[in-house]
Amino acid sequence: MKRYYYRAVDHSGRIQQGVIRASNKQAYIKELDALGLQQLPYQLLQQIIACSGLTFYRPNWEPQSASLFFLHLSQLLTSGVPLLDALEELTRLEQGRRVRKALGVLREQVNQGDSLSDAMQSVPTLFKPNAIALVQAGESSAELARCLEDLSAELSWQADIAERIKTALAYPVMSGLALIGIFIFLLFYMVPSIEPFVRQHNTSLPIHTQLLLALSDGVRASGRNWLLILSLLVGVSCFACFISNTLKCGVNLFWLQHGPGRITLYLSVARYARTLGVLQNAGVSLVDSLSIAEAGINSAALRQQLEKTRAFVLQGFSLEEAMKTQSLLPPLFIRLVAAGESTGLLENAFNQASVQLQGTAKHKIERMEKLLGPAILCVLGVALAWLILAVLGPVYSGIATQGLAL
Repeated sequence: MKRYYYRAVDHSGRIQQGVIRASNKQAYIKELDALGLQQLPYQLLQQIIACSGLTFYRPNWEPQSASLFFLHLSQLLTSGVPLLDALEELTRLEQGRRVRKALGVLREQVNQGDSLSDAMQSVPTLFKPNAIALVQAGESSAELARCLEDLSAELSWQADIAERIKTALAYPVMSGLALIGIFIFLLFYMVPSIEPFVRQHNTSLPIHTQLLLALSDGVRASGRNWLLILSLLVGVSCFACFISNTLKCGVNLFWLQHGPGRITLYLSVARYARTLGVLQNAGVSLVDSLSIAEAGINSAALRQQLEKTRAFVLQGFSLEEAMKTQSLLPPLFIRLVAAGESTGLLENAFNQASVQLQGTAKHKIERMEKLLGPAILCVLGVALAWLILAVLGPVYSGIATQGLAL
């Protein structure tokens, strides 16, 4: 069935947007009439935006709210409430107008016969690929309620990790902005003001003062040009990554292999292992499990390597041998998978790998929190010491020299 993106007005005069699955154009128009909607012109640009999942009116759905939604949906399904009734009740209870409208589109798609995962794909502004993949795993294994509960726990955990990362980065970011502000004030105002006095009363300036004066002259003379060049370089790089998948994967690969990107890698592989554990527990085949779990990976480079892993498995290699050919997969993950294959308990190995990788990521985040504060203080201390010695040192020296001359 084809997807038809519509823009229509309802009986109350409100504009509604969404997607309807129908076999042909006539069936689509009949479905639109059945909903009580009158079609409005849908421009090509609007359709491209809708198909790509982009929107200027993205619903502001907090991760904790999404976690509660999936938890309540799981509880309702476990209690025997039909899926359509559960979605209708949760949609009615939603406070955000845009989120409620998106959930209404979701329910309508399910009412038309789509599975929950297919209906979620019709609302890409609300549901991320990893959530759709986990729901698809639950549908494939007939364990939808349990997978929804797992998804709720995962979203809650991701929200907690994101909050911790924001807290850890708040102090360095504020300190860096303060330092940049101090430098801008000194280079554009204070240094030019005291430069004539310093040069007049000091025949030989210290090297750190000469460096500061040269930096001030350079920034004031060509700072705008350098800023323009830097902006152009950043813009061209971003555009090149957007149009070139190879370049995008290369940049993403470099990020995942160094520094804070390792935390992102461990979290992504932990999510991948967790999805595989759920699928294996439900009896889904290994190849299908690998395919479904790949959809939940946002990193282009990691997803590419996981696709190569699945291709090797299809060629007859063991999962351990296939994973050893990929550079991004952590050795701990591969060792646990190898142990699971040898003992026939692959599901337990995936679950244990997920727990271990999450613990490793948590440890790295805690260490980053402890190291960032002292590191930033050291940088600030060195920078301020340089500024004080370079600016105030020659000033006091000139005042002392002038006092002796008098």
